[in-house]
Amino acid sequence: ENILERIHFHLVPNSETDMCTSKSCISHQKFAMTLYEQCVCRSCGASSDPLPFTEFVRYISTTALCNEVERMMERHERLKPEMFAELLQAANTTDDYRKCPSNCGQKIKIRRVLMNCPEIVTIGLVWDSEHSDLTEEVVRNLATQLYLPGLFYRVTDENAKNSELFLVGMICYTSRHYCAFAFHTKSCKWVLFDDANVKEVNTSFSD
Repeated sequence: ENILERIHFHLVPNSETDMCTSKSCISHQKFAMTLYEQCVCRSCGASSDPLPFTEFVRYISTTALCNEVERMMERHERLKPEMFAELLQAANTTDDYRKCPSNCGQKIKIRRVLMNCPEIVTIGLVWDSEHSDLTEEVVRNLATQLYLPGLFYRVTDENAKNSELFLVGMICYTSRHYCAFAFHTKSCKWVLFDDANVKEVNTSFSD
């Protein structure tokens, strides 16, 4: 996220990140999600003013993600790859309630609506601790495809309504160290980049 913001300020130094429409800004043209959030009360019908904003990364708690998977299992639902985006949305909005705009007493979930169709969507997985015991579970539940409309309450862009994205890269940070995984489309294999070390990754988790 910081890297994308620095690229933006380097290319378009006189434009705020939430207001950038420059065609030369790679960060906004390729990565930015243009959203608005709003509260609508189903009880009294009151609604808050739409709050527009831009984000480069959608952050998801790994604990919330695993809890949502567990709830699905309790409902005897099978986790399908096409449901992964909905799973992320559920994890992202867990306990995300607001008071009714008219103070009728109801607590309502906030609605986030996507207004554009980003070419690249970045998901940031947030770990509750440096030594989480959820690592294997998170990796096991990751899907390699993402149906964009499932990630939000609603999408308004016609292209976004049918947009399906595929996982092509991961950046991992642990013990003050970064490493990256990239999917090589020609060989259909994952490659690990760890400083000067580059190697193909096998299918086993221990690898």
